[in-house]
Amino acid sequence: QDTLNFSLCRAGWIADYLDPNTFLEIFVTGGGNNDTGWSNARYDALRAAALAAPTDEERFRIYAEMEAILMEELPVLPLYHYTRIHLVHTSVEGYHPTLLDNHPWKYVGLTKPSP
Repeated sequence: QDTLNFSLCRAGWIADYLDPNTFLEIFVTGGGNNDTGWSNARYDALRAAALAAPTDEERFRIYAEMEAILMEELPVLPLYHYTRIHLVHTSVEGYHPTLLDNHPWKYVGLTKPSP
């Protein structure tokens, strides 16, 4: 995959922060996480504009344009999304869902259950 010598491959990406950019930045030409080899000058220009946008509303409008380019050119074909379900008893405290599903166990503990 690193040599881009493939017809089809499988890859994955997990958002590590709550912003569309975490998924959109991986397709920028020459980006360190662009494992597709795909390149689009308009997409790159829109990303630069999004980063300089004065408001979230404007940034999200630009992101929608970037997403439209991805849907038109399809450098990737999403097949599935990761999901996780955790059942946590009410006596557990300090356990919080996280984007990467990492949990600092030193902050997790048990309280005495209510009768």
